[in-house]
Amino acid sequence: MLNIKKNRPEGFPSKETPALQSIAKKVFNNISDIQKAYLYKTLILPKTDVEELSETIVEFTEDILNDIGIWKAIEYYNQKFFGNPLPFSLPKGESFEKNSINTYRVHHLLWKVYQELIPDLILSPKQIDLAALATQLTRFLKQIENEFPKHSTISQFFEQPNRYGWEVKRKLIWLGKNSYIFRRCFNDHIKDFDKDKRIQGTDDFICQVKTKWSGLGVVDVLAEVINISDKQKKELRSWNERHAAYYKIISKKYGKELKAENIINNKMYKIYLDAELDVFNPGEIILGSLVPWNKEWYWSGVQYKYNHIPDKDLQEMKMSFIKDLGKIVYRYHDEFAERARKSIKTHHQNFIDFHGDDLVVFPDGYVMAAALQNQSKQEFKAAPKKTVEKIMKKNKLKNPCSNFSFPTDLLENENGVGVFFNPEEGIEIFPDFYTLQNVLQKKGKNITENEKDIIFDFIESDAISPSFVNRLIKKYSFKSITEAFLIRNNPNKEQFDYLLRCHKGQYYFKRYPNLSFNMT
Repeated sequence: MLNIKKNRPEGFPSKETPALQSIAKKVFNNISDIQKAYLYKTLILPKTDVEELSETIVEFTEDILNDIGIWKAIEYYNQKFFGNPLPFSLPKGESFEKNSINTYRVHHLLWKVYQELIPDLILSPKQIDLAALATQLTRFLKQIENEFPKHSTISQFFEQPNRYGWEVKRKLIWLGKNSYIFRRCFNDHIKDFDKDKRIQGTDDFICQVKTKWSGLGVVDVLAEVINISDKQKKELRSWNERHAAYYKIISKKYGKELKAENIINNKMYKIYLDAELDVFNPGEIILGSLVPWNKEWYWSGVQYKYNHIPDKDLQEMKMSFIKDLGKIVYRYHDEFAERARKSIKTHHQNFIDFHGDDLVVFPDGYVMAAALQNQSKQEFKAAPKKTVEKIMKKNKLKNPCSNFSFPTDLLENENGVGVFFNPEEGIEIFPDFYTLQNVLQKKGKNITENEKDIIFDFIESDAISPSFVNRLIKKYSFKSITEAFLIRNNPNKEQFDYLLRCHKGQYYFKRYPNLSFNMT
C-alpha cells in the first residue's frame, strides 16, 4: 500500500504529503502500464515493489525539484571519483540543468533501485526495458512536474541547527533509515539483528556500512547535504571510525558534561550529553563508542555499564580488548597502529622472500596450509633465540609458530588456491583460482555461467580487496569482469573502477592492518 507519510521526518508537519501521495498513485499507475509492454520479464515487479518504486521516484523528484541535496551528493561524489556524475547513464560531454528531471538521472536511479528490488539481479545499464521505462517515466514526470509542492519539510529538517552531535545524529538516522537512497539497504542490513541488537545495528549502518551507491555510506552523503564547513565535513566522515573502548567516568559537570578516560589509550575525552542521557556517574566503567563533533565527544550506539571492577579484572579486560579488537584500537591509538603497520610490512617482505612473489597459487588447500606453516617455522628459526623465548613466555605459547586454521572446504579445494599478501592489511585467500585465471584470460569472450559465478564471488567478497583485484587485471584484463556484470560496448577503466567501488566501498576509506597481537 502506498504510504508516503511513513518516511517523513518525525516532528515536522508535512503539509505536502497529500499532494505527494496523490502523485505516487499516478506514478504507480504509469509504471504498471509501462511494464505491460516490456519485451522481457526481467524487470516486471509485483505490486508491492511497484509501490515502493513509485514512492522512491516521487521522493527522488521532490529532492531534485526542491534542491534538498541527497541526489546532488551522489552526483558530487561520482564526479569526484569517476569524472562523471552519472556513470553509464550520462554520455561523455553531455550535461543537464541543475534542478531538472531528465532521462539521464531517472535512468541511473532506476538502474540502481531495480538491483535492490530484485535480489541477485545482474542488470545491464543498457537493458532495453530499463531504457524504455526511463524515457517514458521521465516524460510523464515532466508532464506532472507542476503538481509537485514547491517546498519540502525534508529541506526544513536538514536546515535545522548542527551545533550538537545529537542534532547531526538525528539527521543521520533519518537519512539512513528513511531516505529513498538508503532505506532499502538499511532494511536488508538490520534484518540480521535480533530485536535487542537493533540500536547497535542501526549505529553500525549509519556510521560504517558502505553501500552499492558508489561505495558511499550515510555519513558521506549527509556531509554534502547539510550546511557545514569543510572541517566539519571531515569530522562527520570520521564517524565511520567510532572510538569503541572501555571508558572510566572521572567527573560530571552540570549533568551535561562528562570527563572520561579511555582505558585503552589512556587519553581523556570531554563527552557532551543530551539531557536524556544523564545516567552516568563518576567511577563507572562504560563500554561504548564515541564520535567527535565541534571539539566535543558524543556517545554513539549502545553503552554498557560496569560497576565495582577490581583493577586486576579491568586490566584483563583491557588486554583482551587490545588482543581481540586490534583494528578498532588502531583508530585511536597511533603508537599501536604504527607498530602494526611496521609489522605488516615485515610480514609482507617475509612472504615475498619465502614464496617469491606477493601472489602465489597453490594446487590445493592442504599444500597452501603446509606452505604457510613452513614459512612461519622459517621466520621463527631465523629470529634471535631470546626474542622467540620472550614471545613464547609473554603469550604462554608451547609452539612459537603461527597455528593456521582453515575451513575444511578450503583445504579440500583442488581447483587452485590463490594467496595474495596485501601490503596494507595482510593475507587474502581465494579458492577456485584456476577457474578465475582462466576466465580473466578470456577477456570477456565465451564466458560460461560457472565462470561468471566465480567472478561474482571474487568481486562481491568482502574479504577480497581492490588491491587483489587490480593485481590480477594488470596481468590479464578487466573485460571478463565487466562482461559478467553486463557492462558492455567497450567499457573503460573508469567504469570498471565504478563497479569495483560499488562492491568494495569499505576499502576506499582509511584501513588498518588485519593483525592482532599482544601490544603491551
